[in-house]
Amino acid sequence: MRDRIKQDILNMADSTAPVIEAANDALWEFAELALEENRSSAYLRGILEKNGFRILPGAEGVPTSFIAEYGAGSPVIGLIAEYDALPGMSQEKSPVCRPRQEGAPGHACGHCALGAAVLGAALVLKDCMARQELPGTIRFYGCPAEETVEGKVLMSRDHLFDSCDAALSWHPNDISYVWARKSVALTGMRYTFHGTSAHAGLDPWNGRSALDAVELMNVGANYLREHIQPSCRFHYTITDGGRAPNTVPDRAQVWYAMRGPSRQAVEEIRQRLGKIARGAALMTETDWEETYVSGCYDFMPNMAMAQLLLDKMREVGAPRWTPEDRTFAKALFSQIPQRYLDETCSSFGLGEGDLTDGLVNGIYDGYYRGGSLGASTDLGDVSWQIPVGCFSYASTVVGSPGHSWFYTAACGAGLGARGAQAAAKVLALAGYELLTDSQLLRDVKEEHIKALSGARYNCPIQ
Repeated sequence: MRDRIKQDILNMADSTAPVIEAANDALWEFAELALEENRSSAYLRGILEKNGFRILPGAEGVPTSFIAEYGAGSPVIGLIAEYDALPGMSQEKSPVCRPRQEGAPGHACGHCALGAAVLGAALVLKDCMARQELPGTIRFYGCPAEETVEGKVLMSRDHLFDSCDAALSWHPNDISYVWARKSVALTGMRYTFHGTSAHAGLDPWNGRSALDAVELMNVGANYLREHIQPSCRFHYTITDGGRAPNTVPDRAQVWYAMRGPSRQAVEEIRQRLGKIARGAALMTETDWEETYVSGCYDFMPNMAMAQLLLDKMREVGAPRWTPEDRTFAKALFSQIPQRYLDETCSSFGLGEGDLTDGLVNGIYDGYYRGGSLGASTDLGDVSWQIPVGCFSYASTVVGSPGHSWFYTAACGAGLGARGAQAAAKVLALAGYELLTDSQLLRDVKEEHIKALSGARYNCPIQ
């Protein structure tokens, strides 16, 4: 019986493939920045509403976030979508680096494919529930601003994940694997210094340079690097360094991002940087203030969910690349820097038979068990509230640098659509299991409670 239902889900997903490809193309064309995803969110809402989903508001004051529900009662299974693009990553659908519009945004993280696959999975699960008259609720979470790690945090602030039993998501990548590894927590802070302006040539002694304060803070911070845990790191950029060299700057600002394996580790760095900022202000006789920008928790893996997803990925297999995809991929792959390819193949243990035209032929999971990934995602905040399962599907050629034109080109040219179509099948199959297998859901939730060890999620944004 379940084998027949599984095949029905796969058949429905194949029928939904054109919808997924069209959605990927549309979101890729929109390429909207964080919190500006007006057309992208409206496009997804429109399709879901047309297909019988109830559209509910998202986070307060964030019009590009929303929730779409189908069904009623328990269990409530979430499908988490993202659809924001990155600044300056515009690229034509070409295997040659060529911006469509210089300086414009582009989907260099593949969120166009991410949103499209979650849309397809939601439509398939809805049809499956309707045919079988299944109890329960599918909840599509339209999440903006992942690139600035704030969309899901704002939704968490408003308790929008509280009544959800478990959630699934995915992410485009160059390798197909299960997320069974932690990400890192992050906090972003801006430190602004206020001094006194003066003529740099005539009377600099009357000035108090805010830029001096920023530079002294950065010097102090760089000495701090030796005295933090190796698992932690921070980086900064000067966002305001004054307007002209012949004027003592009365305002200057630096933006810091702090990463660590836990919120506690990141908070310790934040406190120490605050002391350095205060010291820089004392040395330069300036005033200073710190402003919170964004922050997120580390991703908490759930191995019961990871095993479920791995099983479904193995059933689905690699994406169904078309001849056109392979031609495009071969040309794109020829431009991958050798060191990027070597690092990826070494990390995942890839051999010659694992690739064809730069595209992977199978599913890999070993590398992402244990340890910590250096990147951050606000999906981590959700994983501290409810069990979350996540995976990646190949949607570009092996070795593609993250946040690069390689991703923008691949996702726009068709590789992303093929990855999204495969991912939608996995999401739909896993979602069906969570909806109908009460013991599986209990196991997933019990593991989550055990992993928390009594800790509680405290939203970074109040």
